[in-house]
Amino acid sequence: MLVFIAVCLLPATIFTIRQFEEARVILSDEALILSRLITREVDGATELNLSNTRLEELAQDVLHKKTTLQLTTPAGSQLIAIEHALEAPNVSFTQTITAPQGNLGTITLTRSINDRVPIMIAVLVGALTIVTLGLYLLNTRVFRGWLRAEQADSISRKRFADIATVSSDWFWELDSQLKLSLTTLTKVAALSADNTLGKRLWEIPAIVPEDNWLTLKDDLSEQADFIFIYSIKDNGQTLWHELRGTPRYSDDGQFEGYRGAGRDITKERRSASEIAQLQEVVIHAMASLAETRDNETGNHIIRTKKYVRLLAEHLRRHPRFESFLTDDYIDQLYKSAPLHDIGKVGIKDEILCKPGKLTPEEFEIMKTHTTVGYDAIVRAEEALGVEIAFLQHAKDIALYHQEKWDGSGYPEGLAGDAIPFSARLMALADVYDALISERVYKRAFSHEEAIKLIKEGIGTHFDPDVGATFLVVHDQFQRIAREFADE
Repeated sequence: MLVFIAVCLLPATIFTIRQFEEARVILSDEALILSRLITREVDGATELNLSNTRLEELAQDVLHKKTTLQLTTPAGSQLIAIEHALEAPNVSFTQTITAPQGNLGTITLTRSINDRVPIMIAVLVGALTIVTLGLYLLNTRVFRGWLRAEQADSISRKRFADIATVSSDWFWELDSQLKLSLTTLTKVAALSADNTLGKRLWEIPAIVPEDNWLTLKDDLSEQADFIFIYSIKDNGQTLWHELRGTPRYSDDGQFEGYRGAGRDITKERRSASEIAQLQEVVIHAMASLAETRDNETGNHIIRTKKYVRLLAEHLRRHPRFESFLTDDYIDQLYKSAPLHDIGKVGIKDEILCKPGKLTPEEFEIMKTHTTVGYDAIVRAEEALGVEIAFLQHAKDIALYHQEKWDGSGYPEGLAGDAIPFSARLMALADVYDALISERVYKRAFSHEEAIKLIKEGIGTHFDPDVGATFLVVHDQFQRIAREFADE
């Protein structure tokens, strides 16, 4: 019976102790950081020669707004005190300020955990209720033998795991040489203090940056706020971390390095990746539906979006386009390209699948696949209630991919740069794939025939720079066409 009582009360007792311990850990982190900052500020002096104003500024940068501070000399004289009205119970932590030149003094931090008392009381009351109910059941012999020792141990461990939560945030500092001089991250062995202190971020083998190292080095050299995202391997799993940093300066304006905080964003990254994959699947399914009705295959979707990416990647070095053709922009074009003919789902089969030439009236109906597709994407966007970047490109491509450079296209007869850039790329990609593919109303043209026809259309049907780029990379178009040929 005593074992039963102990098992029931142990989680509540551990939880209560944990509240004090968590507050003490936070105070220890704050004290460690503050002592490091003070040590740097005194710059080799054998005593704390800082003004009260400067000490208060350092404390405000580090301490929680309700944490009290007492700073004393090695002899016990009080240098500064930042007091707040604290309700019981309180937790205190004392840290000696140790520097190479000796003991500079002592920091004592105090914080109230009064706001956690109701939770602790509720946990204790719940535990006592369980004990009372358990004793009653045992005494009435209703469930004799039910609470075996191993079950009680399992329950206890689960409760302990549920309540033993630890913050994923940590502090770090870089010195003026951009070397890591402080880190409180201890959960990941590869990034422990022993493996990282004294090294620059790009000198730590475990860190794999999301962007290239040159970008981070440029940001650091500008001595401005920055955000750095990287991944690491830990016990076979990939973790993602985000570091936010801000520069720090001495009183005379000299750059002294960076300080900042880090957090684990692995769950966010995995969720975003899953959403992106779901988007790809939905887009491909919608586009395949439209292509199937037109007696085309899903490979047409794959080929055309790869053509679009190929053109965009080569045009990003062109003066006309380099200002906006970023990696993210090209990725959005790649995602949106499959929706160029989504409007075909609104065209009747007798027109869409007609083996012969369309009559003028039928062709006018066929033209509406551009506006039908645009309207469908607009309605989908309105249903979501938020703007999604790649859907803007999808709307432009669906509505304007049949426009021509000289203004003779449809539905609006736009000309030149008035045609959205994404639609100009799609126009050439779609025409090339239509030329080399067999349809119910035409034979498949050879690659050479397609080159000739597209060359004739440069400056009339196609943007001259887009057409010129095609002539440079047409062999890669052919490789894509062969790799993803219709079966």
